[in-house]
Amino acid sequence: MAVVPQASEKWFGRAFFALVASIPVYLYGVVVSGMLTPVAADKLCQGVEDRVLDSADPIRGRLFPLSMKCMWEGGTSTEKVPPLVNPLIFGLLALSVALVVLGVRALRRQRREACTAG
Repeated sequence: MAVVPQASEKWFGRAFFALVASIPVYLYGVVVSGMLTPVAADKLCQGVEDRVLDSADPIRGRLFPLSMKCMWEGGTSTEKVPPLVNPLIFGLLALSVALVVLGVRALRRQRREACTAG
């Protein structure tokens, strides 16, 4: 006999899936931006020939929200993390939280129905 999962279990499972789905997106941003690459700043930021890196602070990086910027003289910067990575991460995290809320609501509803039925 197959066990049918309760509604709350479905919501919690989906929340876990959304949370786990954010991990490869984050890792993609880390790898593509070059955060894990032990190279010099001029190698990491190459591709723009007419710009000179800021000598005091050539690279600024953050792990959350994910950011890896090449700082140029004159105060401009170039972001190395693809533009869709952070919105996808935050969207999946927000979806996970919303699904947990729905799971808690379903669990409370199940308990309330069990109390009134029994």
